Amino acid sequence: MGIAAEPTPVAVPPTGSQTLRLDDTAWQGGYGGPGNPKVYGGRTATWTYGQGTAYQALRASFRLAVQPTGTATLTIEGMDSEDAAKTAISIEINGTQIFQGANPLPDDDVPLESGTWSSATWTFDAALLQTGQNEIVIRNLAQGTVGRPPFFMLDYAELTYPVG
Repeated sequence: MGIAAEPTPVAVPPTGSQTLRLDDTAWQGGYGGPGNPKVYGGRTATWTYGQGTAYQALRASFRLAVQPTGTATLTIEGMDSEDAAKTAISIEINGTQIFQGANPLPDDDVPLESGTWSSATWTFDAALLQTGQNEIVIRNLAQGTVGRPPFFMLDYAELTYPVG
């Protein structure tokens, strides 16, 4: 009878998820944002105004070290403009649209000094993300002018994706 060898420990990669927070200053193309923060309801925010303006799309770029698989989520904290109609928006991950429709966030209640900040979450196939450079684009699809509805205010976004 021989002596049984001790099992060799095997390194198990961590499993779970990782969350990347993209504050309003991480978004290019909006009104406010990097170097020009605008405060509303006690928070800084970046606005996207209608088609035909210089602020019709918000873009955030980021890098990932690994290729995620499974299901990812994008959560956006913000609010819609104060008019009765919801702002038509689209959201793209690396050029693939994950949402197009009425902004699900609450309308701004102008008399309320704190604003009506809330969040909405979208799920998508994490394979849309890639190792290296990535980009999220949020577009205001309505016609508009700067400083008037329809607009969309973004405080921050959180991208959560599987790791391990």
